[in-house]
Amino acid sequence: MERDIDLPPDDLKALALEFKAIIQAKTGLPFPKIPRPAVEGDRSGLQSWRTRRAVDYRRVHGIPDDLGTAVNVVAMVYGNMGDDSGTGVAFTRDCSTGEAVLNGDMLTNAQGEDVVSGARTPEPIAKLKRGKLAKVYRELERVAEKLERHFRDVQDIEFTFEHGKLYLLQTRRAQRAGLAAVRSAVEMVDEGLITPGEAVQRVPPQDLDQLFHPMVDPRAPVTLVAKGLPASPGRRRASGVRRGRGGGTGP
Repeated sequence: MERDIDLPPDDLKALALEFKAIIQAKTGLPFPKIPRPAVEGDRSGLQSWRTRRAVDYRRVHGIPDDLGTAVNVVAMVYGNMGDDSGTGVAFTRDCSTGEAVLNGDMLTNAQGEDVVSGARTPEPIAKLKRGKLAKVYRELERVAEKLERHFRDVQDIEFTFEHGKLYLLQTRRAQRAGLAAVRSAVEMVDEGLITPGEAVQRVPPQDLDQLFHPMVDPRAPVTLVAKGLPASPGRRRASGVRRGRGGGTGP
C-alpha cells in the first residue's frame, strides 16, 4: 500500500480511536466533541507568537514584538472527499526565478498538511489544467491574479477544493529567492503595479548577496544524475544535481 488514503475504513477508524486515546492520556481530558469549548480552549495558535522560532524570525526581519497575533476560526471544507477534491499551495510567480507564472503543489483527495507532510509526493498545480478539474484551475488562476494586483506583491496562497468547488484558506506575501525578488520587482514596475522606489525598497541587501553566490551556469550542457531540494541560497527549488563538462557538481 503506497498511500495513506488507501487504508481500509476499519483501519482508519481504529487509528482515529488510537489518536483520541493518546490525546486523553497526554491531557487528562477526552477528545472534545463540542466545537465552541474546543476552540476556546485551544490557545496554541496564540501561544505560537512567543516560541523561540517566532521571536528569532521577528528579530531577523525587524518585526516588533508588540504587534500581537490573531487566530481566524472558519467553517471547515474537506479536500479528502474523493478525486474531485484536494488541497494545495500556489504562488502567483515563481519564487525561485521570479517568472510571472502561476505555480505550486497540490494533492487530490488530501487535506491540510498532507501537501508538506511527506506522506505522499505532491504534484504541480498545472496538472489541474487537464480533465475534470480544469474549472478549479481557471478559478484559481483568476483569483491569484486578482489577489496579486490588490496587494501589489507576489502571493503565497493556500487553497482547498471540495467536489470541484474552490475555497481559499489564506493568502500572504510570498517568500522568494534573491533572483526572484529582483526580477519580480523589476517586472512589477514594468506592469505598473509598483513604483521604481517601491521596487528598490522591496529587495533587501541579503537578497542581492544571494546573486553573487557561485552557481552552475544554467545554460551549460549538463547530465541530470539526481533530484533533490537545494540547501544553498539562490538556486531553484527541487532543482536537479548538475554535472558539467568539467566533472564538478552543483545544487
